[in-house]
Amino acid sequence: MTIWQVAAGDSGGRNYTQLCIEHDVILIGPGDPGNFKDNPSGYDGEHMKNQIASFCNNPKAGDLVLLRYGKRVVAVGIIPDEDPEYSWQKVFDDVLGWDMQHTRRVVWDQKALSILDPIQPVFGHMPMMPTITRVEDQRIKKYEADLLQAIKIRPLRPLPKDVGEVLEPEALGMALFAKGLSNDAVEKVLQTIARINRLSSWYGTDKEQKRPSEHEIVAHMISPLMLGMGWSEQLLAIEWNNIDMAFFNATPSRPEHCVMICEAKRQDQSLDDAYEQALKYVQKNNLVNCKQIVSTDGTRLLLYKKDVAGNWPAADAPTGCVNLRRIRDKNVFPKGTSGIDTLMELVPWKVMG
Repeated sequence: MTIWQVAAGDSGGRNYTQLCIEHDVILIGPGDPGNFKDNPSGYDGEHMKNQIASFCNNPKAGDLVLLRYGKRVVAVGIIPDEDPEYSWQKVFDDVLGWDMQHTRRVVWDQKALSILDPIQPVFGHMPMMPTITRVEDQRIKKYEADLLQAIKIRPLRPLPKDVGEVLEPEALGMALFAKGLSNDAVEKVLQTIARINRLSSWYGTDKEQKRPSEHEIVAHMISPLMLGMGWSEQLLAIEWNNIDMAFFNATPSRPEHCVMICEAKRQDQSLDDAYEQALKYVQKNNLVNCKQIVSTDGTRLLLYKKDVAGNWPAADAPTGCVNLRRIRDKNVFPKGTSGIDTLMELVPWKVMG
């Protein structure tokens, strides 16, 4: 019997622990090249290839699994006899922008997690950790018998339902048009999304990773998208009071007229920090009528809406999510979000309404 630790996101964001727990899975990526056992040559990079190979081949039925977010263990479980083998699940091709189709089943037991309380954060003494590794630390292994006794074996929770195919431009345009976006706006948005994705791919060829800066994200990607959605230059301010983008329902651009703000991060970086920073700007500038916050890295946009009581959601519970590389009507995660609905929540008449 082996103990494994597996990450469920990175420490600054992209927390998908709830997805793993709700569906009794652990996930690893990238997965777009397909089933690793069928196509190992499709995966580049020796380190990641070794990680995926270990994930696919090494864990066995009866092994313990520690689900990690940052340095803390957030769930403990066991690989069941019911379904112990690796599988490639297309439904996980977009988990907060990551392709995570490599899948193993784990029976999670949240009550058993308390056994590890004396040593939480369990991995606090380790500066860096791979996505998946065997656990050899004796501080952890001394709890092995207690964990095995505490974990209750039960039937596996079902995998998510198929969320459908990524929308091609024509289908995306029809979906936006059906939601009320004008023909002219639909054409502008489709053209802008194509340009954003082309530019994003080009940025990805920068081996030194010096581009894009946050300012380039705003100038070349998000600003054109928002103009396409119908915002005018008069109501859209860039670097207003240190806010990357501020959206207003009237001129002049006063704090009481601000209805939405957007904070950007570099491409493929975590977005939780951007949201927390935006919340501080809302408070600092007394933006009493700001009802929405967008955090973005250029192709991923997370939407946070203030509720009727005036409360903002937690960073790991966005009310909307759209990945411009893979727009779907329904996202597998965050649960209940729609790429189409998220885009429509950004149009001026929706924000101001």
